[in-house]
Amino acid sequence: MGPRPEGKRHTVERRKNDKGYSPSNCYWATYVEQARNRRSTLRIGGVPLISAAEAKGLKAATVRSRLARGKPDAELLLAGSKEMRRAQAKREGAGLLAKVAGKVVALKELAETTGIPYNTLKYRLKHGRPLTGNAKSRKEPATA
Repeated sequence: MGPRPEGKRHTVERRKNDKGYSPSNCYWATYVEQARNRRSTLRIGGVPLISAAEAKGLKAATVRSRLARGKPDAELLLAGSKEMRRAQAKREGAGLLAKVAGKVVALKELAETTGIPYNTLKYRLKHGRPLTGNAKSRKEPATA
C-alpha cells in the first residue's frame, strides 16, 4: 500500500468489502473516490452515475431526472436536447404499430403512404379513432 499520499486527504479504501483490511486488499483513496464507491451509488454500465455524467459534460441531477422519468439507458447520457429529441423521434417512429386492413403497419410508414401527418395518426390511435378515412366516423372504412 505504501505511505499516505501528500496533498489531498486520503483514507484507506478496500477493493473488496467482504475481505479484511490487508495491504493486498487496500489502497489510498480520496473522500470523493470513496463516496462514489458505496453500495448505494447508482451505476450506469458499472460506472458511478456522477462519473459518467461528468464525462459527458452533464450534471448528475440531469441524468438522475432522466432515469426517474423512465428514459432508456441509451438516452441517459445524451449531451444535448437535440440528441434527446432525435432519440425520442427514432423510438416513437419505430415503436408504434397499428393494424390496418388486417395488416400490422408501422405508424411512420402509414403516414408516408397515406399522406396523413404522423402526429394525427398517433392521436387517432391513442383515442381509438379510425386511422384512415374520415376520422369523425366511428366505423373503419371498407377496403377493397
